[in-house]
Amino acid sequence: MLYEINSGKKYQKLVDNAMSFVINHLHLPENTWVDIFITSNTEGSCGGCVDMESDGLYHYFHVDINNRLCRDELVRTLFHEMKHVEQISNGKLDQLIWKGKDYSNIEYNDRPWEKEAYEFESRTFSIYRNQL
Repeated sequence: MLYEINSGKKYQKLVDNAMSFVINHLHLPENTWVDIFITSNTEGSCGGCVDMESDGLYHYFHVDINNRLCRDELVRTLFHEMKHVEQISNGKLDQLIWKGKDYSNIEYNDRPWEKEAYEFESRTFSIYRNQL
């Protein structure tokens, strides 16, 4: 798994430290490439989002994190979005399809991939903070 941070100096060290930590808590295929953007251009009020493209050899992920978040929330959101990267790259999640079942009529907080990502975010952030 490879990643690149596109954030400017303000968040470079924070995001690099968080990524170095979180990749050890995820099961990501080697053919995964993640571009991380810390930006004010995220849609609506969300903290982050993930998009993916594939060329058959590599999975290319574009992760946007809202730069208006405080440092702890930025890291938590990064962990959350990286869980989605894992879910997508391992074939569990495709748009609103989770393990082959359509969840398009299910509320956001009731979607199983969101529940899993929030639980991962919370658990992993606690470990991360305790190690600082």
